[in-house]
Amino acid sequence: MRLDKDSIKDHIKRCLDNTATIDKYEDLGILYFARTFLDPCKGFRQSKIHYHITHNILELFSPEKIRRTQRQCYVKVFREAAKSTHCSYVLPLFLCNMVGYNMYLRENAEGYDGADIHDYKIHEIPIVPENILLMSETHAAAERFTSNIRVELETNAELRAVFGNKTPRGAIDEYTGQWRRDMFQTSDGTLVGGQGAGQQVRGFLVGGARITLAIFDDIYSRKNTLTAETREKLRYWFFAEAINSTDSVRGKVALLGTMVHEDTVFHDIAKSEQWRGFTYPAIGEDDLQKAISACTFDYEERVMKLPNPKVAKRIENECTTLAWRERQSLMYLLEIYKEKWEQHKVSYFYQEQLNILSAPDDERFSDSKFLITDISYSKQYGKIWAEFTYNSYRWKGVIETTIGIDIASSEREASDYTAILVGGWCKAYPQLEGYDYQSGINTHPHKKNGLYIPILIDGYVGKTDIYEDTERGKVGIANITYKLASQYNVKQIVCEINGQQGAIAREVKKYLQSKGHQTMFQEILTTLKKEDSIISTLGPVIQGSKITVLQNIKLSSTLWSQLKHLGVTTHDDLADAFKNIFMFARKPNAPDYQSGINEVSYRQDTKVEIPNWEVV
Repeated sequence: MRLDKDSIKDHIKRCLDNTATIDKYEDLGILYFARTFLDPCKGFRQSKIHYHITHNILELFSPEKIRRTQRQCYVKVFREAAKSTHCSYVLPLFLCNMVGYNMYLRENAEGYDGADIHDYKIHEIPIVPENILLMSETHAAAERFTSNIRVELETNAELRAVFGNKTPRGAIDEYTGQWRRDMFQTSDGTLVGGQGAGQQVRGFLVGGARITLAIFDDIYSRKNTLTAETREKLRYWFFAEAINSTDSVRGKVALLGTMVHEDTVFHDIAKSEQWRGFTYPAIGEDDLQKAISACTFDYEERVMKLPNPKVAKRIENECTTLAWRERQSLMYLLEIYKEKWEQHKVSYFYQEQLNILSAPDDERFSDSKFLITDISYSKQYGKIWAEFTYNSYRWKGVIETTIGIDIASSEREASDYTAILVGGWCKAYPQLEGYDYQSGINTHPHKKNGLYIPILIDGYVGKTDIYEDTERGKVGIANITYKLASQYNVKQIVCEINGQQGAIAREVKKYLQSKGHQTMFQEILTTLKKEDSIISTLGPVIQGSKITVLQNIKLSSTLWSQLKHLGVTTHDDLADAFKNIFMFARKPNAPDYQSGINEVSYRQDTKVEIPNWEVV
């Protein structure tokens, strides 16, 4: 590429000019640099979101930020926002090529609100060689960033023509004496290296030089946030090792990512005054809800129909919060929402596109679908009746009781507990004046009809043996199951038999038979992940019901929490046991009230004393 001196000067001047305000985002120098010189960004439809992301990091170079704690920021941004492209690729290349020049930066230009533009201070910032460390979830991902930057410096003729030959050379590990593939240094002295989350950072750079710019790009994933142990390990690495490895005078830190779990360093630093934080959703919640309201839903078939393209376009034109309409149209986002909704994974959409960890309208396990309340029980001719208050009415109905068991696969402290739950479908009717339960005729003006309601009655969760051992203070799965089955007239028990669970389940079955309890024992052998199995079974049950009623006991709150945070909680034992109930649960017939039947308290009528087993 041949350029005259004037053209070269113009290119350099435009790249160094980062004084543009948000209303003229395309004039930001670093964005001009990207779309002019870098092949992956040519023809790239930039947006205000890219101004936000890059300008926030450039402000860390401000001379007014004299302490490292003033040069720290985090950016939570929606997935596929090209944050990695701009922060782990464009920015390092920009800094590599601009050494020796002065960059002009308008302070706080992101917040420009139409006031006098002269009120926003402009800084002249000399660009000097930086020690840049790019960190991602894995070392391989970080190494790809480093490699791509190096290839660009070696092969991009346009960059060389304008900014000169930066000649990247390899770096030698000071401990091993070996050339490193994940690190290089330019002829101007800028050092670029890559490292995976959790890996050794101290003494990482050549000659013990400390990091002057640390970019943490998507260090979290569903895999490394699965347990409290892995989350705490990554938290220690971030605060004790990675942050402390940055230079105390020139060090700058940027944490970028999309929310995958509530227990991350994003949560910790959000409460700190030493971090500037920014959150950019793909679309605002209000605009999203307007768009969703234009869709139609078939809950029975689990099918979502998108609006007419013309209608979607009209709604899009009214949207004020669509972050990247040049690339991610409203219809594009609705298509993603549709896919997640039909898969019962709306919460993933909210995490990935809005950085909200729970979906307010996820019909699967939303708060509005659960009621924890006191349930009273009675017994008539071997049937269990439940009575509870819901929606200002007193409801009563018969339950087909089932026991669901989730046997702990290990005795390790971190493993799941054994969970044994009693529940099933209840055909409940409101106790209203004007309703004839015998004839089924409803003359009440509100016409309240009966509902099929999933109910949790009772249960146990904790560490167990197969049989009770009073000397060791151990409760037994078999003993608890028998007592609960007798207490609640259970006709069906459902248990998974994967691995060693099968042997334990057979012992439980044998014990109940020895006690003369005639119970159908359903054995499940599944190859699905627990999460997928729970979703596929309980999703339609809970979504298809007006409400799920849980007995007001401690384990109900734990069950509710496990369902709401399915996939990100440490334990899912109660959720799995509750799922097992409804694998084969039968819906009872309408209640048959007969005159002359005296109801007796079931808890008083039973001959079995049930202790308080809850150890949640």
